[in-house]
Amino acid sequence: MIGPNQREDEKAIREAFEMVVKPRALTDLEKDKLFLQLEKLVAGGVPESLRFKVQVDNYKMYPEKLSQKIWELLHDAGVVSDGSDGYYGLQRDFGLIVMGMIADICAGGTRRKVTNYQDAHEAFSRLVATQTGEGVF
Repeated sequence: MIGPNQREDEKAIREAFEMVVKPRALTDLEKDKLFLQLEKLVAGGVPESLRFKVQVDNYKMYPEKLSQKIWELLHDAGVVSDGSDGYYGLQRDFGLIVMGMIADICAGGTRRKVTNYQDAHEAFSRLVATQTGEGVF
């Protein structure tokens, strides 16, 4: 994904991605691992600011990206739309948190997770701080 400050370099960035990045989907075992991580995360409480509301900047994810069990968990926690539009909508910061968790799982112990979105790290840090009582979201 191209960051807002990288628009003028977009063509070069996309060409570089095509040379070094290969698409990768989560395996069923990895989806199970993600489910357990998300289950723990939502059990800690999700602030109102991360709950799904229809907005222009909602983060959209296609159903096949995650298992039905994960979508049901997230829907029951109030953090995703119902998926009736052909995708699941998440509040932007919560979408970044989920994608960061997916990236961590895909990276495993042998690869490094890289993102051009500082917000992804900040959103996760704020959520954890809120859950532990060390911050306000």
